Amino acid sequence: MDLVVRQREGYPLPFSTPIHSTTKSKLLMEVLLIEKETLDCILDEHELLCNMVIVLANRLRRKETADMMTSAEVCDFLHIGSTTLQSLRNGGKIGYVRIDDGSIRYPVTEVIRYMERNGINYNRGAYGE
Repeated sequence: MDLVVRQREGYPLPFSTPIHSTTKSKLLMEVLLIEKETLDCILDEHELLCNMVIVLANRLRRKETADMMTSAEVCDFLHIGSTTLQSLRNGGKIGYVRIDDGSIRYPVTEVIRYMERNGINYNRGAYGE
């Protein structure tokens, strides 16, 4: 018997039987019906987002090491200690990238952006901008 006919005639659907939880309350599984065209659209959007994530990850992997600074370089450049740098990183105040070997690198643009936000002066020409 067709599921639509079963539902219309008051028969219980085979997948909507009550599930008993530990509190002995009855729960029903909610069934959501969507058109195939809508599902295809959702799946296309999901695939697009997945591809964007892959492209962005590859772009980060291809970054030249010259565009990145080590923790020691950033500390020397900003005249701060490693604990302060870690606090900035944990607080989201300076962007970083964890590379394949597990070490952390700081994009030069992020270091300069941090300096600008915090009123630290620097010579733009000296840093290739």
